[in-house]
Amino acid sequence: MATDFWLPDAPAFLGFHPPELDWQAFDLDQEAKTEQAWSDLFAVLHDHYSQPFQLLKLQTHHPIPYGFFRVVGEGFDHFLKVVTAQQADRLIQANEVAGWLNQQGMGVSLLQNAPGWQLNSEAHLLSYRYLNGRFGSASITDMQQLGEALAKLHLALADYPDQHAVEQSGTCRHNGLKARLKEVRHDNADLPEEVKEILYRYPEDSLDVLVEDAQMVHGDLNMGNVWFTERECVFLDLEDSLTAWFSPMKDLAFVLERFVLTHNHREHQVLGEAFLQAYYRMHHNRFNHPEHAADLLQALAVRALLILIESARHQQIPLANEWKKFVFLYKLADHKRTLLQSILCRAAESASSC
Repeated sequence: MATDFWLPDAPAFLGFHPPELDWQAFDLDQEAKTEQAWSDLFAVLHDHYSQPFQLLKLQTHHPIPYGFFRVVGEGFDHFLKVVTAQQADRLIQANEVAGWLNQQGMGVSLLQNAPGWQLNSEAHLLSYRYLNGRFGSASITDMQQLGEALAKLHLALADYPDQHAVEQSGTCRHNGLKARLKEVRHDNADLPEEVKEILYRYPEDSLDVLVEDAQMVHGDLNMGNVWFTERECVFLDLEDSLTAWFSPMKDLAFVLERFVLTHNHREHQVLGEAFLQAYYRMHHNRFNHPEHAADLLQALAVRALLILIESARHQQIPLANEWKKFVFLYKLADHKRTLLQSILCRAAESASSC
């Protein structure tokens, strides 16, 4: 696989659902006296903010000095990301997509300080306007709003000017992962037994369900990447979109998984239908058959396991619970197959009667 194969970073939050945001006052002046990385951040912030400000730090699983911050002062409230140089490059590229989507009227978060501020040779700081809002909830209203917004996003991305580059990189990535799946069966890799059990029996051509009728999509619609403000549904973290050449149904299946199936309540059917019906009112895309969503979700879980293997080979060792997470999601798709069939069929019936 190519050496420049992009590998995502470990998640900022563990689990499927982001916690309530825990912003804590951060005394950067005091911290800078004991930690060089904080000293670098102190110098950069005081160089770029002439007015007094309060610094808040979000509790995440990032190592020092990486993570999320807010700088709040009179007349400004900024959301800051401290990331690696590689991450910064990717986020700056993704900001071009965000800028274009903003021109199309989509809710996105825009970078304010491209190409960012360098803290040291390894860390960069990127600044965004802080958007007052919240993560999504397991409610009919939120699912309807997300369904409509995602339909508009897919329509907009279908006209993105640099589609060819996304298609090339996305196709290369997909074919590389298929090749990796074939190799895994022959290289006696040191993998958890449950991972081997899945990958050794999963046909590589079954991954192609992810790229049927492909176009540019968001690519990573977990709950932490969708933000609800008073006015709109905002899509965050578009860096996956740079290589996300997938079936639009991949995005929809992913939403059903993360916003519906992984919640411990009895409203799965109602919420899933509300989401799909709202999407179907705005877009002609449809799931092809009742098994389609479950097939997509199992392909996504296999794909994620392959990316974790690639991360391990590049010494970006995945967290142990990441293996467990995607094994669980592979099994969840099968466990919820009948429910998914019902959601898809009921939503399709509703759409055809409109």
